[in-house]
Amino acid sequence: MRLEQESQFAWLQGLYFFDGVSVAISNALRKKGTRAQDYIKEPIRITPLSPQEKAAKERAEQNKIIAYFSNLERASDRENEAARASMLLSADGSEMIICPHCDTYQTRRSVCMKCKAAL
Repeated sequence: MRLEQESQFAWLQGLYFFDGVSVAISNALRKKGTRAQDYIKEPIRITPLSPQEKAAKERAEQNKIIAYFSNLERASDRENEAARASMLLSADGSEMIICPHCDTYQTRRSVCMKCKAAL
């Protein structure tokens, strides 16, 4: 049993050493413009996660997914708003646009009627 533990420890130590050397060599030989690799941020886990740790990890992953889709929805809403704004028509049928300076709807012309900025 003790020999097996020592073997496991030596293997794990070799894994850390290999990762450290790999990162150092990769960073030394990387091309300009490529991002540097990082050494592992936390120890390699040998024991299984406890039920509390599993639940916390799952919650963190769910929160990350929810945040991703919320941001995606907000971006889509902004794109849809921009598309709707560009397609608005005035009563006489001319196209309406939003002035980027004062955020008012204007018929397509070269100067905003409110802030006098060029459109």
